[in-house]
Amino acid sequence: MSLLKDQIPGQKRVKQILDNFLQSKKIPHAFLFTGIDGVGKYNAAIQFAKTLISKSKLSDSEHVITGITRLREPYIKLIFPLPRGKNEIDSSSPTEKLSQDEIELIREQLDLKAENPFYRISLPKANKIKINSIRDIKKFLSMSYDETSYRFILISDAHLMNDEAQNSLLKNLEEPPENVIFIITTSMISKLKSTIISRCWRINFDPLSEEDIVSILRDYFKVDETVAEEVAPFAMGSVKSALNLVEINFHNLKEKSVVDI
Repeated sequence: MSLLKDQIPGQKRVKQILDNFLQSKKIPHAFLFTGIDGVGKYNAAIQFAKTLISKSKLSDSEHVITGITRLREPYIKLIFPLPRGKNEIDSSSPTEKLSQDEIELIREQLDLKAENPFYRISLPKANKIKINSIRDIKKFLSMSYDETSYRFILISDAHLMNDEAQNSLLKNLEEPPENVIFIITTSMISKLKSTIISRCWRINFDPLSEEDIVSILRDYFKVDETVAEEVAPFAMGSVKSALNLVEINFHNLKEKSVVDI
């Protein structure tokens, strides 16, 4: 029986691999989720983390699961591309030099991501994962918490780390802290150092079926089912591509193309 059957749309093979780990209780200290954008790598990471906690013998597992869902430290640390602040240096904290408006926007985006695991965080000028975001892992690891059996570090779009940031991450992977699980996601594995790849259990995600894309658009983005069914065959298995088609009013564009022909 799959523990992740209803939580992860599609990805039958991925669910089987993760289920095997959950049932064996032998959890790698680092996973690498690869595959094109928009196939549910982040959602799978969150659902895996919550299911692992639910199987642990905790007196207040629901509180911890809620913390993971809401992306709250010290249960989970989400690392993603951030804009660079004015006069920021590498020793600054990740948000120390950002304006109040930028910080507020980050909070809003995180709330949207917590509500909808398929939502893609969008921040102006956020085109790389900063070295200080990776160095901030040390602070997260220094927190002593006995109320949860596992804590998680989730790095989205890991290919946006530069060499310095990747080297900093590598130090954490070489000496993995006890009961902390890294889940690293990327759509461009060729941009990651081979030393990082070799220290992770790699799981490749498949493009989603048209049926899965329709259900995700309908259930997570409230897209009209007729519209979802129209764009799904052209989305190449990606929710991100499907949403782009919805955004450009694909139906009208297609009608115009037919008329032009």
